Amino acid sequence: MLLAYPDVQHLAKGRHGTASAAHLAQQPASHRVVVLGSIAEQCATVGDVGRPTSELVKQFPALSEQLGQLPEKWWFDPCPDRPNCAVTRQLNRKERPDEVQRRVSEFSRWLTSQPEQLVVAFGHSVFWQRFAHMPKKMANCEVHQFWF
Repeated sequence: MLLAYPDVQHLAKGRHGTASAAHLAQQPASHRVVVLGSIAEQCATVGDVGRPTSELVKQFPALSEQLGQLPEKWWFDPCPDRPNCAVTRQLNRKERPDEVQRRVSEFSRWLTSQPEQLVVAFGHSVFWQRFAHMPKKMANCEVHQFWF
């Protein structure tokens, strides 16, 4: 299974000669591609706020089936009267560490219920730091292997 966070801009392009998630999603293979909002970065800056699913589907039509599993507003946004919005570049409420930990726990439960024995996941550093109980955040493009 190839698992990705919803803001798939880097995955759609591919990096350093690797296949993109969109390319992999179109290939007949024994893997499946899943997009989960739960492995997004901790919402601490406006850059951590997601884009609406309908916008992502337009930009990445090859992933429309996988993205279609997400709600339209999949990112951290607890205050409807003062939304976090990437389109308008607004961050009205940051995500607390305990709220990130709740997502990590939900993802861990989800992961153990999956049939695959091998999962390749792309996500953000703070999420993986909390998932793996690492002392520091991962660097950009850093790769780690976890046994779960």
